[in-house]
Amino acid sequence: MNDDAAPEAELVAQAMRRALRLAARGRGWTSPNPLVGCVILKNGRVIGEGHHARVGQAHAERAALDDCRARGEDPAGATMVVNLEPCDHFGRTRPAPTRSSKRASRG
Repeated sequence: MNDDAAPEAELVAQAMRRALRLAARGRGWTSPNPLVGCVILKNGRVIGEGHHARVGQAHAERAALDDCRARGEDPAGATMVVNLEPCDHFGRTRPAPTRSSKRASRG
């Protein structure tokens, strides 16, 4: 592992812990959907975060992208850390990968 990999791995691990804490905010509100949190990292810092708050509302990935916009951040080339694989089916909301893969990808 090179010198840059260790700090990046720790940053991603911290982001995953944060995503899990964000996901817990939906407890009791998202059933039958799972608890999901998302943190978006770019250039070694958090530029957006979100969670699935209620059934029928925005997925965690969408909420995190909206948070980027609210912060005036551009998620292009960012890393999206999500505690669960993004959903890929149509239901009450659009699939998360449809939007997130176009807006934020690991660069």
